Amino acid sequence: MAKKTNQFVLDSSVSMAWYFKDEANSYADAVAACFPGVEAIVPTLWPLEVANAVVMGERRKRSTEAQAARWLGYL
Repeated sequence: MAKKTNQFVLDSSVSMAWYFKDEANSYADAVAACFPGVEAIVPTLWPLEVANAVVMGERRKRSTEAQAARWLGYL
């Protein structure tokens, strides 16, 4: 019998709250605290939304390319 895991849908806005310090919030922190006990499922557009937010963050000087490379390496 397959082991059941707890799953939830991860929205890109929660992911970006982990990346941009000024977007940090208690909800995103609570979601992060659930790992590794739960499995995140992401919508098909999630990678594109995250990539766009990271690129826009660089353009707006909210982050650097090095920060993005490090953070994206964790995903």
